[in-house]
Amino acid sequence: MSFSITSDPNLPRPSVHVVLVGQFPPPVHGQALAIQQLAEAGWNHVAVHPVPLDMSDSLDQVGRASVLKLLRLCRCIRRTRRLLRCHAPSVLYYPPGDGRLVPFLRDVLFLLAVRRKAAATVLHYHASGTGEYIVSSPLRRWAARLFQKADIAVQPGPSCPPDAAQLGAREIRYIPAGIPDPGNRVGERARPPCGRLRVLVVGHLCQEKGTGMLPRIAERLINSADIEIMGTWRSEAYRTQMEPALRRGHVRFLGMCEGERKWEAFARADILLFPSLRETQGLVAVEAMACGLPVVASAIDGIRDVIRDGVVGRLVAPGDADGFADAICRICLDTVTWRSMSEAGRKRYQAEYTLAAYRARMQQVFLDCLPAIMANAGQGIGKEAA
Repeated sequence: MSFSITSDPNLPRPSVHVVLVGQFPPPVHGQALAIQQLAEAGWNHVAVHPVPLDMSDSLDQVGRASVLKLLRLCRCIRRTRRLLRCHAPSVLYYPPGDGRLVPFLRDVLFLLAVRRKAAATVLHYHASGTGEYIVSSPLRRWAARLFQKADIAVQPGPSCPPDAAQLGAREIRYIPAGIPDPGNRVGERARPPCGRLRVLVVGHLCQEKGTGMLPRIAERLINSADIEIMGTWRSEAYRTQMEPALRRGHVRFLGMCEGERKWEAFARADILLFPSLRETQGLVAVEAMACGLPVVASAIDGIRDVIRDGVVGRLVAPGDADGFADAICRICLDTVTWRSMSEAGRKRYQAEYTLAAYRARMQQVFLDCLPAIMANAGQGIGKEAA
């Protein structure tokens, strides 16, 4: 995947060069989209040099080791070292993994080969679990030094696992990802739900996203709601296990939807069901709020920073299928509550989660690396030959 960042030649030269390493679509997921938005920002005082960390072509490859992934990692390392040398002294941006063996080994190899070439480092914890994974084992604790003393560490919100603190970041910023404004799709209908309810589920279909609860929820709602599921199965084995049970309810599978097809699904829904068991932010919930769609989600770390319980939706105990079904009915069958949450979600998106706000906050992170760049460059760090 390639990016071209253009700027007006009459503008001042960029103050900071950032070698931006990370996952870009495909496969499509929240982290990849958030990093892509940074790669395409086109800032005036920050020059971005993207390096795709293209380890997986599809979601079922995520977290699995292969010879091809090792070769791609080596290619990524070479590109990163070359850019750090060409634009020295510069900032290295890198998103650590999620506390599993394969991402951990990837992070160790990459940072061991690359980090000392950078004059400043920004670690962006889009995923979570790396800190606990490293410090909980003496066999892995030695690797903490590769992550320590990041000049700035970024996490989506304060309720996320404390990876940055556990791994000794010099400074921690809480910056949620933002999205382009899709418009108030649900609010434009100017009416609350009527007749059979329309429930939308968006996400990769796997156990950690709470898919295991969907058959029970569909059974509870069979007389009152139709459910549309947007996303792809994480594995064929899990699909074989779950799909027959889901099809016994009023469930329709949309597959992966992008662009206008995705927003059309949000527009015809009455409520978003987001039963995930593990999130650092939950970009799907942000998309729902942007569309004016109330959200029923799991009361877990990460989601708590996004969904204000009772204001833009309801938070339900993780794994409580009956609680999810009850919350959906209470919101959708109360005209005043549904309309209030629809409007509040849209306002919350506009105040906190726009793409412009996300890019502005991240631009400031890179500009705030200037003192570290100058100090380390004076010591010869980030200027050595690769």
